[in-house]
Amino acid sequence: MNLGQPGLPFRHTFAKKALTLDLDPLGNLDKESDVRINWAELMPNTGLVIVIEDEPVLRMLLEETLADIGFSPATFDNAASALAYLISIKGDCTLIIADQELSEGIRGSEFIRLANEQWPSTPSIFTGYLIDEQVMPPSTFYLHKPYTVAELETAIATVLR
Repeated sequence: MNLGQPGLPFRHTFAKKALTLDLDPLGNLDKESDVRINWAELMPNTGLVIVIEDEPVLRMLLEETLADIGFSPATFDNAASALAYLISIKGDCTLIIADQELSEGIRGSEFIRLANEQWPSTPSIFTGYLIDEQVMPPSTFYLHKPYTVAELETAIATVLR
């Protein structure tokens, strides 16, 4: 999708200037842009976020970043535990972030599909290194690994706007 004229950056401001980012002509986040997010103006910026990530360092980074923004992260290293927890809270969460290539059991795409069947209004972010578009759940934001904290924050702001 081309959002601007070839060779010219495209700037878009979401939610009353809560998020400003620069996109390249193909609609991708310009890696050199200065992403500015005013979390106080984005709603909701609180609530429970379920994170499924089997890489311990990345799981810890996600947990810290979400807590810094104002969310209450519930992190899991596998989808089966996360699904049991999600069922126990009756789907009452603000956001789901799931990695595709989990080391055991249910894959991230399957977890999001199961969650969307029961709670279709819960937004989700799907992460991975190489994703086949056929396994990507509908209405799910894809965040390609490796990603920066700014890219993570942009993805969160985008799905919650």
